Amino acid sequence: MTQDQANTLQGFNRVADDINQINQVKQSLTRFGLKTGKQSVAQISLNTYALQEALNSGERLAMPRGGIMVDGTATATNVPVHFSGTLRHGFIRQMGNVDTIVIDNSDGMYMPFLQGLRLEAGANLLDAVAIKILGIAAPSVTYVEKQQGFLSHIEIYGADMDTVQYCQFQFKKGIEIINPSQMTISEVYVRASTTKKAADTKGIHLISNGVTSNNTNIINCRLVSVTDGIRSDSTGFPGIEQLQIIDCYMPAVRNGVIGVNAYSAPYWRVTGCHIFAQQDCVNLNNVQESFIEHNLLYHEGNDIDEASFIRLDHTNRMLVNHNQCDYSAVSTVWDGPATRPLDPYGLIVSGTGVWSSDNTYTNNTFNLKAGGGKYAIHLRNGHENATIWGNIRTGGAETVKEELTNQAYGNRIKDNYPLDMRDVREQAVLVYKDDLNHALGRKFSANNYRSNYIYIPGAEAGNTIVEINDVPLGKTITLQSDVVVSIAPSASIILSGNVPFVFSPGDTITLRKTSPTELREVGRNYQASKLGDISANSGAFYGDVVMSSANNRQFTFSGFGAGQTISFNFGGTNSGLFSIFGGQNELRSYHGTTVFNDAGGNSPAVTIKGKAAGQSILKSLDSSGNAVIDVMQDGMKVRVHASPANPTAADIPNNYAQLWFNYTLDQVRIWFNHGGLMISTAPLA
Repeated sequence: MTQDQANTLQGFNRVADDINQINQVKQSLTRFGLKTGKQSVAQISLNTYALQEALNSGERLAMPRGGIMVDGTATATNVPVHFSGTLRHGFIRQMGNVDTIVIDNSDGMYMPFLQGLRLEAGANLLDAVAIKILGIAAPSVTYVEKQQGFLSHIEIYGADMDTVQYCQFQFKKGIEIINPSQMTISEVYVRASTTKKAADTKGIHLISNGVTSNNTNIINCRLVSVTDGIRSDSTGFPGIEQLQIIDCYMPAVRNGVIGVNAYSAPYWRVTGCHIFAQQDCVNLNNVQESFIEHNLLYHEGNDIDEASFIRLDHTNRMLVNHNQCDYSAVSTVWDGPATRPLDPYGLIVSGTGVWSSDNTYTNNTFNLKAGGGKYAIHLRNGHENATIWGNIRTGGAETVKEELTNQAYGNRIKDNYPLDMRDVREQAVLVYKDDLNHALGRKFSANNYRSNYIYIPGAEAGNTIVEINDVPLGKTITLQSDVVVSIAPSASIILSGNVPFVFSPGDTITLRKTSPTELREVGRNYQASKLGDISANSGAFYGDVVMSSANNRQFTFSGFGAGQTISFNFGGTNSGLFSIFGGQNELRSYHGTTVFNDAGGNSPAVTIKGKAAGQSILKSLDSSGNAVIDVMQDGMKVRVHASPANPTAADIPNNYAQLWFNYTLDQVRIWFNHGGLMISTAPLA
C-alpha cells in the first residue's frame, strides 16, 4: 500500500469511528425549538435562532425528519460541531440571501463533523454560502497537524429541484473553507442553476490567506451547473498544499478545477475525475510536484474566453499523464449563444517571469474539434526541460506547437501522433545568447528535437549562427526560417562555396554530421515563389525548381539587362559552363552544345519556325561577326570562300564540299574532296 493510499484509508477510518460515537448520543434539533412542517414568517426567524443555539451547544446534533426554514445565519464559534442527518428525509431551507451555517474553528481546537445534511436555497441567493468553515487563523505546526474536519454525504441545491434534476434557485457557493487543513470532503452534491461567467457560482471553494493549509482531500463529489466546480485561491505565503481531488464528477460547469496560488504550492493531485466544461476543465497556476492523471475531460467551447482542457501556468515538476480529452460537437451544457467559436486547446502551458519547467506530458489523448485551428499541446513563453512523449491527437491543427519568445531549452518531444510536417516546422531551435564567448554570432543546440526538421524562430531575425551543437554523428537536420537569418561557414560548419547561407522566408538548408567535428551541407532549397530574387544568397544553388502546372508560367530573372550575366555551371570551372548575357541576348556554352533527338525516327532534333516573310531564322557568324550562313524565311544565304587559286585537299576536309570563288579566273565552282582527289562542278553561270 502506498503512503497516499494509507493516508486516505486512515481518513476514512476516522470518519467511521466518529459516526459510531455520534450515533450513541444525539440530540434532535427539535429540542432547541426548531419546528418542521408548515411554518410562519415568525417561526422561520425562531428556527434561525434555534439553529444558532443548537450549533453553539457543542452537543452532537441530529437532523429531524421534515423541513426546517431559516432566514438568517447560524454560527458556531470555536466549539465542537457534530451534526448529522438523513439527507432527503430532513432538510434546512434558506430563505434569506445570507450564509446558512458558519463554523468558526479559527483557534484550531475542534474538528467540525457534518454528515447526511441537505441544504436548499429557497430563492436565487446571489451572495449566500450554504456551509462556511473558518479554519485556523494563524500558522502553527500543532494545529495544522490536527484533523480539522469531515464533511460527508451532503446535498446542496435549489428548493425547486424537480424530477429531472433542474433548478432555478441556487446558493452563490455550496461549501467555502478558509485555511483548510487535514480535512476530508466526500460524497458532496452541489447543484446551481447556471454556468454563466457573471454568476460566479462555486461548488467547493478553498481559500488560504497565508496560513499553512495542507492535506485536504476532496473525494467522490458531484458538482453540477456551477461556474467553478472546485476552486482554490491562496493569496499569501505559504498557502494550500497537498490538495487531492479524486474521483469527482463535474458536468455542465464552466470550469472544473481551478487553482490559483501566490507561491509554488506542492503536491496537488487531480485524479480520476469526470469533467464537462466550457472554459477550462483543469487550470492550475503556481503549482509544483503535482499530478493530473487518468481524468476523463469533455469540452464544448464557448464564445467569451480562450478555452482548454488543461491549462498550466508557472508550474514545475508536473506529471500530466493518461488523460482522455474529447471535444463535443453537440452542445449539451452550453448556456450561451448558439455559436461557440472558441473551441478548446488540449493543453496550454505558459510561464512569464517565472518559467514552467521540468514537466512531463505523456500518453494523453486529445480529440479536438474537427477542422479546428487549435493545438493538442501548446507551449508558450518560458518553458524548459519538458518531456512530451506518446500523446495522440485527432482534429485540430497541430500536435505540439512551441511559441517561445523567451529563452527556453531542453524540451524533449518524441513519439507523438500525428507527427506531420506542420508540427515539426514549428519546432523552434534554441539559440544561446552567449555574446561573451561568441561575440561573432549565435549558436544553438539541435539536441532533443523530435524530428530532423527544425524551425528557426522569428526572434532571431538579423542574427548570424556560428555554431550548431549536439547533432549526433550521422544525423541529418533540415533548418527553415521565415526571417532573414545567416549561417556562417567555419571549421565545424562546411557550407557550399565556403560562403554564408542567408535564409529568406521559407528557405531551407540540410546539414549532415559527417564526422565528430564537421556538420556538412548536403542540400538547400529556395522557395519557388521567389527564385527570381536570390541575389542575397551567394554560393551554389541546390534543389529542384518546381514550376506550376498551370499554363504560361515563366521562369524570370527580374531586372536582368545589358551588361549582366547569368551562368549555370555543371561540374566545375569551365566544365559545362552555360551563360546567358543580357542586352545582346547571347547564349554561350564553353564546350559547345549538342542537341540529340533521343526518340529517333524521322523527327528533327531542332526545328526553328519563322514568324514573318524576309525574317532570318538561323544565322551562323564567324569570329569577326560576319555571316557564314543565313537561313531566311524564304530561302538561305551562304557566304562563298574567295581565293586567288583553286582549293587543294588541304583546304577542304575529306568528304566535304564547299562553294569556292577563284577571283583570278572569275569563276564560282562547288569543290568536293573525295579522298584527296579534288572534284568540281563546271563554273556556275
